[in-house]
Amino acid sequence: VSQAFDFPDEPEYAPIRRALAAIDAAHDDGDLPVIDVQLVRGMKDAAEYTVDHQGQPSIVVAARHPAREFSLVHENGHFLDHQAFSPGIFESEQQNSAMTRILEAIRQSRAYQEWQKIPLDDARDYLLDPAEMWARAYVTWVTRKSGSQRLAAQLAVINQDEFGYWQDPDFATIETEISNLFAARGWL
Repeated sequence: VSQAFDFPDEPEYAPIRRALAAIDAAHDDGDLPVIDVQLVRGMKDAAEYTVDHQGQPSIVVAARHPAREFSLVHENGHFLDHQAFSPGIFESEQQNSAMTRILEAIRQSRAYQEWQKIPLDDARDYLLDPAEMWARAYVTWVTRKSGSQRLAAQLAVINQDEFGYWQDPDFATIETEISNLFAARGWL
């Protein structure tokens, strides 16, 4: 996966290298287009995946965010969703997609049931969006599969939030479905 990422070879990009090492430890990816990654000071959000008007994807990460690695892995989930299955289309938003079984497993989880109880607002819309559900499941999967202690520590902090991710064993079926999809694509 890391071969698709273009970023400066500077010491401040060490969190990016650590995140990519965790992703590479978890899975391969087939062929992906090159993606530009930048650390940006003064960002409100932790990270963001975007595609410019020419179709070029990029990821920006808040340079001082305490969960830079976790945030990059999450955004890589969006990158894979948008570029690895049907390039230029978010696979998670398609009917009968390669991710259908994963999204069904997410919807059966206790975490999803809790997210549905949130009053209608932007947070609920975010948590129940298929692309976000996929990216959140993907970063959890990479954290578990890679064995990265740094990602695990960042996930533990994030899970203290009221809109946390999955706890064991709530993630088990989701983890299996992601592994099955990646194995079927030859990414494991």
